[in-house]
Amino acid sequence: MRSLVVKAAFTSPPATRGEIAMRTGVSIPSVSRAVKDLLAEGLLEEGPVVARRGAGRRSQGLLPARALGCVIGVDFGPAMTRAVCRDMAGRILTTWEGETPESGEAEAQVRWIGSVVPQMLGSGLMDLPVRHLVLSFPSRVTERRAGLFDVRDGARPQPEPIMVADELARRFGFPVTFENESVAALVAELDAMPEPRPYCAVLISVSQRVTAAIALGGVIMRGERQAAGMIGGLPFGGSGEPVSTALTMPAIARELDRIGLAMTGWNELISGDSSSERIDRIRERFIAGLTLVTAAVAGSVDPDVVIYDGRVLPLVHQVLDDVRTRLDGVLPVVPELRLSRDSSLFSSANGAALLALDAAKRSLLDAVVGAPGGQVRVLSKPNAPEVPDLPGPDTDR
Repeated sequence: MRSLVVKAAFTSPPATRGEIAMRTGVSIPSVSRAVKDLLAEGLLEEGPVVARRGAGRRSQGLLPARALGCVIGVDFGPAMTRAVCRDMAGRILTTWEGETPESGEAEAQVRWIGSVVPQMLGSGLMDLPVRHLVLSFPSRVTERRAGLFDVRDGARPQPEPIMVADELARRFGFPVTFENESVAALVAELDAMPEPRPYCAVLISVSQRVTAAIALGGVIMRGERQAAGMIGGLPFGGSGEPVSTALTMPAIARELDRIGLAMTGWNELISGDSSSERIDRIRERFIAGLTLVTAAVAGSVDPDVVIYDGRVLPLVHQVLDDVRTRLDGVLPVVPELRLSRDSSLFSSANGAALLALDAAKRSLLDAVVGAPGGQVRVLSKPNAPEVPDLPGPDTDR
């Protein structure tokens, strides 16, 4: 019964004793006795008043205790690294951002990521154990290895990939896992959606690379080789070049530079108000490319909604009606097309933190269920992070 109560309280905090009784089928007196023990053991804590029943009786919500620790999501981007820290109740404790170092060496990147956590937590949160860290970055992720990509060009893998997650876990003393940035962004989008959420949702991320994330019934589709959503290499145009050459920020920047409009061309693209045929050709290639990748995923999984995210979002916004019109001519049913709701640039970091939270909760619940008598010591603090030699950016930014 204890495990049922803990699971119900962890799943949708804050949960009242009455709500836990309804979800588990356990009587309210039995739930109250279990909650009393769980509060004393430090697994749960009293949260805000969420409802009132009867003549003035207050009904307090129950949350995973703050002392259980926190989780961190890190978005290791091509220009900026962003991070979000949440407690085990899902509340955001702090956010952080700094410039990503230019070095493409894997060891330097490991040391850089290792510098983020101590800087982010600072003195105010260092007493909290970190239960899990998820790192999202713009490349294909194959389980825990496959090395880091040089995220500045988004394509070239390091010649000697290392076990980055294992090395970080060794330094930190808590679990570290990798995730694609598009998957992390989709998780954040789904979390922000009101109920009922769409059964099938797709997020197309266009930044340094072009990738897609697909969720069916709230479950991320990955494929046996973790290749689901790798759509940037689709052949495009008469020469069969990758569609990413028409869509990504580096590709657009190179084309604007080639025609001598590196400084002004982007503003003309996103305004839609240009008298330059060369700008119009870049925009046309972008529309055609975005139509292609959207049709590819829509024709494969028939999503209810397609969400666009990434650094070129202003340009997507400008051409979305054109894309919708073209899709209407090639698809039997055009899904809802919309832009990411998160304009803070923290969507991937936020989604990574939510994935870390899910993993940490499952680990704690497994410990509660598997311990003799349902009791487990969960307040032990993992090893303190090893302070790296590589200095981080100015955190006063």
